[in-house]
Amino acid sequence: MRVRRAEPAVLGHQHRERATTMLILILSVVLLLALGGIVCVYWTARGDAPRWARGVARTTDVASDVLLRANKSNSGNNNNTDNA
Repeated sequence: MRVRRAEPAVLGHQHRERATTMLILILSVVLLLALGGIVCVYWTARGDAPRWARGVARTTDVASDVLLRANKSNSGNNNNTDNA
C-alpha cells in the first residue's frame, strides 16, 4: 500500500493559514495589553488606582517614551523624500 504525499501547494496554503492565525493572535494580545495599559494610565491619573495599576501605568509610560524616541531617531535617519 502506497502512502500519498500531500501536494506542495496544499501544504503551503496550510502553512500560510496557520501563520496568519498566529499573527492575528499575537496582534490581538498586543492590542489588549496596550488597551489595558491605557486604562491603567487613565485610572492612575484619576488618583484612585491601586499599586499594581500604577506600576502598569508607569511601564506603559516608559514603553511609550522608548517607542517615541526610537521613532524620532528612525525618522531622522530617513533620507527618503517621498514624505514631502
